[in-house]
Amino acid sequence: MNAKFLFMNTKFLFMNTKFLIMNTKFLFMNVKFLIMNTKFLFMNAKFLIMNVMGVAPRRYYFSISWLLSINTSDIQVLKTELNLEPIRADSVTFLQIANQILHLEFQTTPKSKTPLDFRMLDYYTRLKREYWCEIK
Repeated sequence: MNAKFLFMNTKFLFMNTKFLIMNTKFLFMNVKFLIMNTKFLFMNAKFLIMNVMGVAPRRYYFSISWLLSINTSDIQVLKTELNLEPIRADSVTFLQIANQILHLEFQTTPKSKTPLDFRMLDYYTRLKREYWCEIK
């Protein structure tokens, strides 16, 4: 009788262990699903914020003049893509020496279509963006 009772308890213990393992697997699956849903929720929230931040200034531009502390109704929405047109110069040379770039430009006329200081700024930012080194 004791052996039969011991066998039944062992069988019951084994079934409970199997049930516990199945519940643990189910719990891990639920946690994994919860993590995936949380990631999806954050991705949607990020997309929503980016969408609002991108659309709001273009749609409600007339109410944004307070950012610049000016009172005007002359506000225009400009295109968002900036194209890099070639810079026209009489003679331009870039020399890379070690970890720096020497920018040499010669202008043959006293005046140019694009002022020299604007061209220098444009060259500087383009070279810095491309090579990430000192520009002289």
